[in-house]
Amino acid sequence: MTCSAAISACGAACKWQLALRLLSETLDQSISPDQVMYSSVISACASGSQPDRSIQLIQAMSTVSVRPNDVCYTAAALACKTAGDWPGVLHLVRGMRQHALVPSEIIYEAAVTVLEQAGKVHMPQEFLDLLGRRAEQSMSFTKTLR
Repeated sequence: MTCSAAISACGAACKWQLALRLLSETLDQSISPDQVMYSSVISACASGSQPDRSIQLIQAMSTVSVRPNDVCYTAAALACKTAGDWPGVLHLVRGMRQHALVPSEIIYEAAVTVLEQAGKVHMPQEFLDLLGRRAEQSMSFTKTLR
């Protein structure tokens, strides 16, 4: 519990490198990290604009038998949104589907925003298939507001 709190504090202070080091030390000591610990590290990486590291952490969770939850995916999606990484958001949505998780409104908003920033007039068909009609409606609504 103390390590999770320390990692959370690292995220709040935008010290993603330290959060990663604490996670690594936890693994080296044969302590089993949980979803809370991973989501804290992913959030720290998101705060530090590290979308690739956030995605890598989600992928690494399976190696220690920890199933990513929606909090982990949301934090990583926000990192991708900040970095303008729409392929990263698409990758995360695929992962959510593989883990039988439903994308949240935050994920939809991140997807729409990052696609608009990339100059995508229409959402790629794969995105529509993964996110469903809700994402397309969100994108249309956002355009209407402008």
